Amino acid sequence: MYYRKLRRHFIAIHSGLSEPWQKFICAHELAHDRLHPGISRFFLDERSFSNAGKYERQANQFAIKLLTASTYPEPGETREQFLSRCSIPPELHRFLS
Repeated sequence: MYYRKLRRHFIAIHSGLSEPWQKFICAHELAHDRLHPGISRFFLDERSFSNAGKYERQANQFAIKLLTASTYPEPGETREQFLSRCSIPPELHRFLS
């Protein structure tokens, strides 16, 4: 979860998640901070007709690009192996553009 309080930015991550999920969630929430300043998911869900899915998709794509930056596939490595090595959970491989 990402939130701001008193002009400070916080990302809270459940400690019970696996390390790849923790890394991905951190990158995903950082994306919200960088790409969607001032937009609250809770506000979108409760008080607007905006589609929060668009912002979530953008945050997932940002996270994948961040986690794969300066890393290249090894010879013979599949796309799935590469993404897993970069701490991207298999459920999110489809967001690679």
